[in-house]
Amino acid sequence: MSGEKINVSVVCPGFVNTRILLGDTHRPDKLLNPPEDVIESNRGEDYLLQFFSSIEEGFKETYLMPPNEAADIIFQGIKEEKFYIFTHKDQLMKKMVKERFDEILKELDT
Repeated sequence: MSGEKINVSVVCPGFVNTRILLGDTHRPDKLLNPPEDVIESNRGEDYLLQFFSSIEEGFKETYLMPPNEAADIIFQGIKEEKFYIFTHKDQLMKKMVKERFDEILKELDT
């Protein structure tokens, strides 16, 4: 691969209208992760499911991006060789990114 140009993109999707959070509910037992490999997190699937159940239906309809629209944004970002590709660039996404970076910066002080 010497001389080949390789680009990498980090896709940071907002809320896309998929059922990905429910994927584990349909996973066959033989494909479940062993308990020792499960990472406990207070910001994982339970957090997101709680978030979605607490918001207004109208918000879901206006904020959840259709998958084909998200795909268009992602593929356009790849074509433009962007490193970070965000599907949403609104205040909620900015707030979530800031909270995540604040958590990362806090770890540098420990």
